Amino acid sequence: MKVGPKWFPLCKKKCDAQIIRYENSVKESLSLLKKLFPRYACFVATPHETTKDLVRAIHLLSRQLDDDPYADLFWGILSGYDADNALLTARKNKPLIIRNSLACTEIALDR
Repeated sequence: MKVGPKWFPLCKKKCDAQIIRYENSVKESLSLLKKLFPRYACFVATPHETTKDLVRAIHLLSRQLDDDPYADLFWGILSGYDADNALLTARKNKPLIIRNSLACTEIALDR
């Protein structure tokens, strides 16, 4: 998590989760993720931070917790217009259902 203090309540809302903060790159969280080896990870980011580069970095990171090439955890990114908007999503008790989606992922793993 790189977001500021207004986003902290959002991180504490669900599952009594361990919070891992990073300053410059999500890669900074790798050593602690290896130690914790969670089944699920939620990356909290502002809309400005939620870029294809962040998605790519998390995608690669999710495969580096052990020595095999497969994903080691289920992950997602939680964002919103602001911290309050994202907190509304986190407070939902029922699953969010995506009815329509347009997704294009260009992840070059050879770089």
